[in-house]
Amino acid sequence: GFVSVPVRVLFQVVDGNDNSPRLEAAEALLHVRTDAPVGTVVGSVNATDADVGPNSRILYRLVTASLDFSVDAFSGDVSVATDLCASQDCAISSSPQQVLTIEAMDLGIPPRYSNRITVTVAFNDSSNRPAILW
Repeated sequence: GFVSVPVRVLFQVVDGNDNSPRLEAAEALLHVRTDAPVGTVVGSVNATDADVGPNSRILYRLVTASLDFSVDAFSGDVSVATDLCASQDCAISSSPQQVLTIEAMDLGIPPRYSNRITVTVAFNDSSNRPAILW
């Protein structure tokens, strides 16, 4: 006949990277004074991912080119990257605002990308007059 031997089998369920990061909003409006020092955090974007482990870890990326602002890859903080009034020609004199596009990606293999968020940064000049958005 047959001999029956008990065997212990372990199964490890691994999360597949089947969810894309989701940004909390499609657009945001932030304000910054033109005399804000380099490194000033103007605001932040946030995304979540329903996966677990590395598949849920998120990096942020500035899609549009900008010399004036940067986004922290880990926190999503939007910061002043340069002196906004380095010369007589302040950033506000050419435009009262700057539009940035930011996306998030997870660290899954392959990575998945979020929808994009449009962030409008309105400049307030250092004399405290509010920016006029067209």
